[in-house]
Amino acid sequence: MAIIFVLRKSRHALVFLLFLALLLVGCTVTATESAEAPGAPVTTAESAPELTSVPLLPTVTLFPTATFAPINTSTPIPSPTPDCEALYQEFIATYGQDYTSCRIALRPFDDLCPRPEFLQAADYTLNIEIILDASGSMAGTVGGQSKLSIAQQTLTDFIDRLPSTGAEVALRVYGHKGSNKEADREESCRGTELLYPFQPLDKEKFKETINAFSPTGWTPIARSLRAALDDFQSVDDDAATNIVVLVSDGIETCDGDPVAMAKLLKASGLDVVVHVIGFDVNAEAAGQLQAVAEAGGGQYFDARHAHDFEKIFVQLFNLEEWINYLLCINKQRTQFELESVSKLTSARLCYTLNLTSERLDFITQLNNHEEYNACRQYLNTRFDEHDEKITEEMDRIEQWNDFFNEEMQKIDAILKELEAINPQP
Repeated sequence: MAIIFVLRKSRHALVFLLFLALLLVGCTVTATESAEAPGAPVTTAESAPELTSVPLLPTVTLFPTATFAPINTSTPIPSPTPDCEALYQEFIATYGQDYTSCRIALRPFDDLCPRPEFLQAADYTLNIEIILDASGSMAGTVGGQSKLSIAQQTLTDFIDRLPSTGAEVALRVYGHKGSNKEADREESCRGTELLYPFQPLDKEKFKETINAFSPTGWTPIARSLRAALDDFQSVDDDAATNIVVLVSDGIETCDGDPVAMAKLLKASGLDVVVHVIGFDVNAEAAGQLQAVAEAGGGQYFDARHAHDFEKIFVQLFNLEEWINYLLCINKQRTQFELESVSKLTSARLCYTLNLTSERLDFITQLNNHEEYNACRQYLNTRFDEHDEKITEEMDRIEQWNDFFNEEMQKIDAILKELEAINPQP
């Protein structure tokens, strides 16, 4: 009891008691195993070997070896499944580009140029009948050219400058029949002929017609003006502006009254205005031709040279207004083209840069973040859907491009009608 008391007091008491307990258990286990082992020989006093040494303490295994399954390092430890849609929405919120600045709308072309007065009405039609003197005196020369060839060239240039739409032209010629001899006077005085009747202007056909005769006969101005009244009555357009341009180098020589006929045209209810160009005429002829113009409500112009003809037609048909209109349309066309092309180019570039930026950011996130890589297939699908939506928006740019091309065609159609208007000063 004294020993136990002392050990209790000792700080090694517990260790000592544990040691004794293990010693007793070890002895019991060893004895049992030896007795129960099958086939073990029975030990007697006679057969017992001589013990030369006895271990002080039996071998005791304090911690028996445990067997564990090997760890499979190739299989990652599962982590919680990420919310792929939430990840996609987070990406769009963080890296998605603003496409509102890429969207465009093109304006239609507005013709803001001051239009010539005779084009103000949308249904405007200009009917012009040219009555050309081809009498024998038109064979005379001015500046080395026959007066008729100068007149033909001037009228050809004038036709080139007229718009193909909105204008109809007729050509009546006198003095091209018979000759200027007395024997042929009757035939020549009856010889006023409508060579090109009113019709939508075919410039090439008109130019062929005006160059298909030569100067030869007499000067039936009155008969030609009377025939012009019938020519205008064949035109069924009450809203049209009707004009006669009479070109002559002399007075009436077939006993007619051209002033009376001009008055008849003016009072016919067709509102025909008669303008007269006297080409290289003397004072007597100028007086009579001016009276014809006044009676017909028009103007008289005196031409001495080829360039006088050009100036007269510029003044007579407001071709200066046409020139200014042409220049204005060209300027507006350039402005419209630059503005539209700039918007289209900027929109395409905006969409391309934004999509490229988003795709690069997306690849970066896939490569650098495990949760993105875990959702790779889902995110790729969602991003392809996003690309498709943006591509549809980009398709609208091509629709605007088609609209732009249509507007440019309209402008070019206007310019095509005006491009020939460039009279020399």
